[in-house]
Amino acid sequence: MSVLIEAHSKDNAFLSFYIKISQRGSKMKTGIACAHKLLRIFYKILATHQEYEKEKVLELRKQF
Repeated sequence: MSVLIEAHSKDNAFLSFYIKISQRGSKMKTGIACAHKLLRIFYKILATHQEYEKEKVLELRKQF
């Protein structure tokens, strides 16, 4: 799964997040952390009825 995330990531914010988290923990925890981040973003988009904006994702990345 971790290879899929890294290989198919077209968004540099997620790729850099993946690399940063993978240096701290196991591949399983890294996959869970990436999935958790995506779910938080999906929930925020659905709850506020906004479109996906890459700049806002980059702001979320600064939290870690």
